[in-house]
Amino acid sequence: MKKILAVDDTEIILELLKLHLDKEGYDVQTCDNPENAMQLVTDESFDLILLDIMMPGTNGLDVLKFIKQQEKNRFTPVVMLTARDDMNSIRDCLTNGALEYMTKPFNIVSVKKRIAQLITQDK
Repeated sequence: MKKILAVDDTEIILELLKLHLDKEGYDVQTCDNPENAMQLVTDESFDLILLDIMMPGTNGLDVLKFIKQQEKNRFTPVVMLTARDDMNSIRDCLTNGALEYMTKPFNIVSVKKRIAQLITQDK
């Protein structure tokens, strides 16, 4: 079973992602705190990571940079799911290793389709 980590400080977003991705057969772990997410990516391997940018404390871009330095997840595909749609944010995330940048509100069907494409590719 493919393992996904979803990181967002909005509980309803995490619940929505977990509900829909569980139905697709993924093992979804959610995290509402960037610091806890950084600990998880240090301890565990994931097949894909969904990451918000705007969170209290450490922002998603810093978490992305941290992920790409970790042995267990440096090659794990990261999809940014965020309300920020400015070109600087998009460029910064893609330059620092995100493979996809999707804005909120998102279409869950599009998110599931993109996840399926990315998760079947080898790390």
